[in-house]
Amino acid sequence: MALGDLLTELTEWVAARTGLVMGADLFAGEFQPFDRDQGDTEALACVMETGGIPSQPTLRGNVGEYNFQVLAVSKVSYFAARDMAWRIHRVMSDMPGIPLEHWTVCVCDAVSPPQTLGFDERTGREFSTNYVVRAYNKAAWAAV
Repeated sequence: MALGDLLTELTEWVAARTGLVMGADLFAGEFQPFDRDQGDTEALACVMETGGIPSQPTLRGNVGEYNFQVLAVSKVSYFAARDMAWRIHRVMSDMPGIPLEHWTVCVCDAVSPPQTLGFDERTGREFSTNYVVRAYNKAAWAAV
């Protein structure tokens, strides 16, 4: 299982807990939210991998440490982007023992609360939050 699978499963889990819709309100990996008509959506968010060197285990059964970022954006208002970032943060911050389909998240630590990135002409108001996810692949763990 690749890290992309963890990203997708984690994003789907967040969508289920927040009531957001994958591909409409919440995206995994990347998104171009304002290249199309935004419609009634006040804010959008994306969970993506961040830079740095994750401690991906080389031995089967070890827990890996993976870095993710949530970016919430809104062309409507500062508060719409802020509320979206906090909505996701309340679910992801310090979540323990989440069994996903192919992965188990031992813990998800927030590096900081949602922070404003200011205003971008293309995407509008932006908020960012970084997380460290400690997880293991179930198949690799069972193979030990």
